[in-house]
Amino acid sequence: GRAMPLDGYPRSDEELDKRLLAWALGARPVVGLDNLSGKLGGDSLCRALTARVVSGRLLGSTSERTAPIRATFVATGNNVELGADMHRRIVHVRLAPLEEDPSTRAGFVHADLVSHVMARRPALAVAALTVLRGYVAAGRPSQDLEPWGSYEAWSGLVRAALRWAGRADPAEGRAELRAAADEDRHMHRALVLGWR
Repeated sequence: GRAMPLDGYPRSDEELDKRLLAWALGARPVVGLDNLSGKLGGDSLCRALTARVVSGRLLGSTSERTAPIRATFVATGNNVELGADMHRRIVHVRLAPLEEDPSTRAGFVHADLVSHVMARRPALAVAALTVLRGYVAAGRPSQDLEPWGSYEAWSGLVRAALRWAGRADPAEGRAELRAAADEDRHMHRALVLGWR
């Protein structure tokens, strides 16, 4: 029920490594990376999104620490590119307003959406948990979903429950995202075709 702190995206993988350890040691439940530009990815972030723990050297010290990483990562930005292996680690949400300047939009059902959600947070949380409970009570019927490697538990509960409740599969855009994000794959394919 608290506002999420927002961080900038570090310019180097080494700096990101340090921040990941700090976020894990601080038991941050949500990490908000705001206003990204350029590319999202890198070895450190990829590891953190699939690992259960992170480790590293404490700043100003030679001792190494290990801590569980349980944060949900949220990243925002305009025209962000994904590193080669990021497409399989994210749920992509694309907001594409039709207006040239989206900040001038009006006529929303809830003029102040943040206040609306915060005032109804308990009821919204109960509704979300009710969908999960309903799916489990129904015996977790198969939704014939394509596997989501490294996130099988989440996919088998949250993703399947959404489909069971008649909602869209959060993974629907993965193939398109992979095609756009996987530059190395495109280069390797071009190399192999060129050799042929």
